[in-house]
Amino acid sequence: MTLAELARQLGCRLNGDGTIDVQRVAGLEDAGPGDLSFLANPRYAGRLATTRASAVIVPEDASGAPCAMLHSANPYLTFADAIACLTPPVSPRPGISAHAVVDPSASIGSGVSIGPFVVVGAHAAIGAGTVIHPHATIGADAVIGAACVLHAHVSIREAPGSATASSCRMPR
Repeated sequence: MTLAELARQLGCRLNGDGTIDVQRVAGLEDAGPGDLSFLANPRYAGRLATTRASAVIVPEDASGAPCAMLHSANPYLTFADAIACLTPPVSPRPGISAHAVVDPSASIGSGVSIGPFVVVGAHAAIGAGTVIHPHATIGADAVIGAACVLHAHVSIREAPGSATASSCRMPR
């Protein structure tokens, strides 16, 4: 992505060559050509002069960088947004891993991705386009909507009133 495109997406004022191709993000000391870095804390201003980054996100009043600058009112937040722009999320392919356990009574929508070591309980419903990462557990009768993302080790408990829920109640 060109620096000018990135500046537009981030809402920053660009000072420098907008045709620079920015591919990655990195810290001031580790950055090299093609990298975008940032400076938010004045304590690290000395590192700005020696960075090899192609561009840096800096506060509105900053100067003196040896590269192009994107001026921002909030460099921390802008850098987080830049990470999202330059490293889009990777979605696994739809399908059910051979290492997942899915109860035959579960309803699985179209385009769902179920990773290894996922457990889907009886009568659970998983909406279309949902991604369930490894080691997640979906309890009996639980309902997961469409286009959801459940990360590793998430547990969605069984629905109240399900056979599993009622069999686990503690005596009073």
